[in-house]
Amino acid sequence: MLHFATPRFNPFEKDLPKIRVTDLDKLVENAVPGGWYMQYFGAFPDEPELARAIVSFANSDGGWIIIGVTADETGAAASIPGFDRSVAHRPNEKARDMILRSVSPVPPFESRLIKLTDTHGVLIINVERGEDTPYLTSSGTVYRRSNSGAEPVAETDRYALARLAERPELMRQRIESFSFNPFPATENQCVLEAYFYTLPVNKFRVDGFMNKAFIKALRKKFSVITDALPGYLDFDDYSTSHSSYILRLRSLPKDFTEQTVTLELFNNGSLKMYIPLEGMPVPVPEEDLFEIERQFLHLTDFENHLGRAQAARLRVIDGYKLLVSFTVLVEQYLGLLRQKSYVNPLKVRFRLANALHTLLFFDNQGYLDYLNEYGPPICFKDEIEIPLFEGGNTYEVAVTESPMVFMGILFGAMGLPPAFVPSAMRGLERYLNGLQVKSRMSAKVLSLFDN
Repeated sequence: MLHFATPRFNPFEKDLPKIRVTDLDKLVENAVPGGWYMQYFGAFPDEPELARAIVSFANSDGGWIIIGVTADETGAAASIPGFDRSVAHRPNEKARDMILRSVSPVPPFESRLIKLTDTHGVLIINVERGEDTPYLTSSGTVYRRSNSGAEPVAETDRYALARLAERPELMRQRIESFSFNPFPATENQCVLEAYFYTLPVNKFRVDGFMNKAFIKALRKKFSVITDALPGYLDFDDYSTSHSSYILRLRSLPKDFTEQTVTLELFNNGSLKMYIPLEGMPVPVPEEDLFEIERQFLHLTDFENHLGRAQAARLRVIDGYKLLVSFTVLVEQYLGLLRQKSYVNPLKVRFRLANALHTLLFFDNQGYLDYLNEYGPPICFKDEIEIPLFEGGNTYEVAVTESPMVFMGILFGAMGLPPAFVPSAMRGLERYLNGLQVKSRMSAKVLSLFDN
């Protein structure tokens, strides 16, 4: 399902981080009015004043709070004296703390201080249209924008309150419709599905998304990790949908009906990722025993622990390969968002499809010790949603977060208690060295696993 962006009012015609002193003059030159999308404060507002403005914009269509700009009798920007910075030595932090104390829930917002002189400045706060409505002040009042500014919503205005209550449900519906795999796996494939959804809804846009140069850079950005995983993630097939690019490993599967590693990146920065979890050669064929034992120090001991008959009924997944491929792909994606100046949180969820009777394998003695004491952590569910998808549940993470934070969650969902993940990781360094990581990716790949 497609959701087209709603145009957002921006008097500066540029993103907040790019606004300079000269851009403030446009407010006066164009006599930009206050009201629906603008709120001017000549001096630094008190906490209730700021809360009313924040709440009213979040409950409406977003807007701009400009502190240090005065308005005339019509409400239009008149002058830019700036506010006295001695009143707020750290204005960004002061505004943030006031909002955190007096607004619930806290909507997406960002701020920027423009210094006019050594003593005066202008603080710009951009408030996004909120999806978790209704937003309230600490006094319990709901405000919305009108032509004259922030207006309280009366408790008897059932229509307005009902519209605000509908907005979270629409957000949940968007999340649910997005969390759909259009590239279904065969019944014999276990697939990790990962969904990353940008916020606010459809506000962010990837610059130059439809340019030929962008798709070349995109393919290079993700395929460069073949330096770390030779031949495994060299994306050799890419196509377009209405608002997305699809990258696939066309040459990898023996059967073209099988799903391969697939990424679908949308022009709003959202991403769908599908990673098939290939089974390992367990039980180990006799003719391959020598080569397998060179590659894996503990695989035959692992097989002996299970017994060949039991091992034959399981799909054994290389935990290190899953860890490295997932972590590096997600880091490349998050790096792309940071490069494109995306700063808001992401909504994230995962699904494991066809996961019944999968079992993680980690090539180290600590994992074997765990098996001896607690038994094999076999997955007994065919499909696992993380978190449970019902009700639009997601994790919300910062774009600066390390992808490693997800691995304990994923491994736990596959049967391995998170408390035992650190001991399972003890052989990771040897695994990475075995990949013969080289060139410009070496330091970058290894740094992802420092902790």
